[in-house]
Amino acid sequence: YLEENNNQLNLYVVHAGNGEDLRFMSKDDLTYEQRMYHISVEEFPNYNSLVMVYHYLEADGYTVELVSGIPSFCAAAAALNTPLTEWDEPLHILPGVHDLENNLALRGNYVIMKSASKMAQVKDMIRRSGRKAVMAENCSMANEKLYYSVDDIPDDAGYFSLIIAKEK
Repeated sequence: YLEENNNQLNLYVVHAGNGEDLRFMSKDDLTYEQRMYHISVEEFPNYNSLVMVYHYLEADGYTVELVSGIPSFCAAAAALNTPLTEWDEPLHILPGVHDLENNLALRGNYVIMKSASKMAQVKDMIRRSGRKAVMAENCSMANEKLYYSVDDIPDDAGYFSLIIAKEK
């Protein structure tokens, strides 16, 4: 929605949550006095489709500011009561819909995001790696579900599913 405040027009853009951003205006409609807000249940810097718009606005001279929240992988790790890393373990963050032939061979633990549409293939990738996996679905929402084994993770898991795959 639009809101006028102190002679500034603020535009609030709400993320649809289904992989598509709602678009209320183009960058050509922005003037120096306007501010655009993107409100999302996803964290902006991690595989969010609005990053493309961010780059275009910044290239055109607009100031773009990121406001940090709690990253979903940190919230999921807390909900699952599992540390992301211990001592000297590295952490790797991957989008789960792309490199499905990845064998998760790097030392350390993995966060696999955005994998719902390819969940069966992602589960196979985890099994091949020999890693232990846990998953949070709809973390911090009323319909949150937690899974403590790759075999318990449903193939039809929802859009807001995040897997933590750890070395055994």
